[in-house]
Amino acid sequence: MFSIAHGSTFGNQSLHEALHKRGINCVNVQSPEQLLSIKPACIVLDDDLLSTASLERWRNHALLATLLSSKPTEDDNIIVLPDHTPENSAMAILRLACQQWAIRKRNAETQRLLKEKEGHVSLLTDIGIALSAEKSLTKLLDKILTEAQNIACCDAASLFLIDDSDPKNPQLAFKLTKNDSIQMDFKEIRFPLNKQSISGYSAIFGVELCIDDVYALGDDVPYSFNRDFDLQNGYRTRSVLTVPIKDHRNDVMGVLQFLNRKRERETMLRSEAQTMRETLPFDESTRQALRALTSQSAVALENHDLMASINHLFSGFVRASVTAIEQRDPTTSGHSFRVADLTCALARVLPLSNVSRFKNTRINDNEMRELRYASLLHDFGKVGVRESVLVKAKKLPDGGFDSIRQRIRFTQERLKRKALEKILHGGKESQKEIILAEVQVELDKLDEFLKAIQQANQPTILPDGSFEYLRQIAQYPLDSDDDNMPPFLITEQEHRALSIRKGSLTNEERLEIESHATHTANFLKLIPWTPELARIPDIAGAHHEKLNGKGYPNGKTDLEIPLGAKLMTICDIFDALTASDRPYKKAMPLEGALKILGFEAIDGHLDQDLVDIFINCQVYKVLEGRDYRADLMGANLGVKKGMCDFDLDSEGEQVHTNHVCDHGCFERHAHKL
Repeated sequence: MFSIAHGSTFGNQSLHEALHKRGINCVNVQSPEQLLSIKPACIVLDDDLLSTASLERWRNHALLATLLSSKPTEDDNIIVLPDHTPENSAMAILRLACQQWAIRKRNAETQRLLKEKEGHVSLLTDIGIALSAEKSLTKLLDKILTEAQNIACCDAASLFLIDDSDPKNPQLAFKLTKNDSIQMDFKEIRFPLNKQSISGYSAIFGVELCIDDVYALGDDVPYSFNRDFDLQNGYRTRSVLTVPIKDHRNDVMGVLQFLNRKRERETMLRSEAQTMRETLPFDESTRQALRALTSQSAVALENHDLMASINHLFSGFVRASVTAIEQRDPTTSGHSFRVADLTCALARVLPLSNVSRFKNTRINDNEMRELRYASLLHDFGKVGVRESVLVKAKKLPDGGFDSIRQRIRFTQERLKRKALEKILHGGKESQKEIILAEVQVELDKLDEFLKAIQQANQPTILPDGSFEYLRQIAQYPLDSDDDNMPPFLITEQEHRALSIRKGSLTNEERLEIESHATHTANFLKLIPWTPELARIPDIAGAHHEKLNGKGYPNGKTDLEIPLGAKLMTICDIFDALTASDRPYKKAMPLEGALKILGFEAIDGHLDQDLVDIFINCQVYKVLEGRDYRADLMGANLGVKKGMCDFDLDSEGEQVHTNHVCDHGCFERHAHKL
C-alpha cells in the first residue's frame, strides 16, 4: 500500500476511493512535519500547502512531489498536475508517481546494501589480516568478539569452545564474553555439552540458530534460554544469533553467539523498554557477514592450535631428547636443564645491565624459546660419541686394568711354577733359598708394577717420574705359550693410555669427545625447525667456540659466534664447575667458579661484559631451590664418570678429567685459585 499526502483542495471522495482500490492511500496534511510519520510515496502540493511552507521544505520531507498547479517547474522530481485534471488522468499520474517512488526506494536500498556489503568485505579483509597476525590466544579471542560486535552492531558477543579431552564427558568452555551495556569480571566456566542450551544445540548439530526474541521461544524447540544472567544483572536479552565454528574437516570447534543487534552501535541498553525499542532481529545481510567472520575465526583458531601443537611437539621432542642424552650419561644429570635456565636468565637481564651495548637488546618470546631449546640440546651430539668414551672413568677402558692384573697374576704364578720346577729338578738343597729369593724379587717387582699401573690409571696429573717407570713396565716380557697373550706385560695401546698426562682420554678419544659439538649441529640441522627456531643448530653447535678463535669445532671468532652461544658457553662452564649431583666429586665453591669465569674472559675465551653481567646480576641464583633430577622423569642416576667430570687425588685436590662441559677451564686456572 502506497501513501500520498495532499492538501485540502486535492480531488474528491470518489477519487480518493478509486485510488484506495488501486493500493494508494490518501492522507490530508497541513505541514511538512506530518510527513515524517506518514513517509508518503509522493505529496500533491496545492497553493494552500505552498502557502504554509516553501517548496524546498516540502521536498526535504518527500522523495517525490506532485504540484497541483499550473506553475511551470524544471525539477525532475516534481510532477505537474494542472488544475481540473480528469480523474482517470490524475489517477494514472499518481500511480506512476508511486511506482517511480518504489523504484527509487528499491534503488536506494540496493545502494545501501551494496555499500554495506562493500564495507563488510573491506572490514572482513582487514579482520582476516589482523586475525592471522595475532599470536596471543587471549588477544585473538578478544579481537574476534570486538570485530563481531562492530559488524553486527550488537550489544554483546560470546565465544564457546568445545573441550573433548574426555570423549565420554565433552564440555563447552565459555571462553570469553563482551557486553557494551554491562561491566563485569569475566571468569571462564565450563558446563556439559548438551542440546538443552542454545549454544550446546548449535555446537552438537552444527546449525545456525537465529532467534528474534529468546523470551518467546516456542514449546516445540528442544533448547531453552537461561534467564539467570539477565535476572542477576538487570539485563534483557532479546535477539540472538548463534553460529557454529567449524574447522577444515567441517567438525565443530565451538560457537560464536551474538546478542541484541542494535540500531546504533553506541546505544547502551539500560532497561527492558529501551532494549525492546532499540534492538532488531539479525537480518540476512548481517548473518552473512557474521558467517564469514566465523569462518575467519575458525581458520585463526585452527592456526593457533596448529602452532600450539607444533610448539608442544617440539617441546616434547626436546625434553625426550635431553632425557635420553642424560640417561645415557647420568653423571651429568640435570646439566642441560640448568644450562637452559641459566642462559635464559642471563638473556633476560642483558637490557637491565649497565652495559651500553646491551641497552637496547630485547629478546622476544620466539627468540627466548629458540635460545632455551638450543641450550637444552647443546649436548645432543653425545649420541654420536661411543659410550665407552663418553663415560670413561679411568685411563684404561672398562676391564682394561683387570686384564693387566690377570696377566700379572698369571706371570707371577708362572714364575712360582718355574721356581718350584727348578728346585725339584735341581737336586741341591742349598740352592732352594737362592731360587726362592730370586723369584720373590720378581714377584715383588710385579706387585709394584701393578700398584704403579693402578695409580697411573687414575685420571690425575701424572708425576714426571712415572713415564720412565711405565716404559720399564711396557718392556717387561710376558712369557706365555698362549698366542692370545701380548708379548709384553702391557700393550703399546695400554702404555699410551696410562701415559696420559692429565685426565683420562687419549688424543683420539679427546677428539671424539670434542666431535659432539659437530654432531650436535649436524643432527639438529636435520630437524625441520619452524622459521623462528631455525638458528637452533648454529647456536647449539657453537657452545665450545672461543672469542679468540681457539675453540672448536670451527675455530670461530667473536663476530662469528651467535650471541646465544656466547651466553650459553658461560652458563655451560659455570654449571660444569659447580654441579653438585656427582657423588664422586665435590662441587667447586661459587667463588672459585666465578673466578675461573673471570680468568677465561681475561684470556679472551669469553665475553668480558657478559661474564660481568652474569656475576653482577647474580644470574646463578636462578638455580636455587630447583630439583633438576625430577626433570629427568626418574632417570637412572647411577655413578658413572663422564665428560664433565672432576676427581679427587690422594691429597684432596680437585682434578679435571674429561673437561668437555667446563671447556678445560679448571685445568688452565686451578693453580690460580
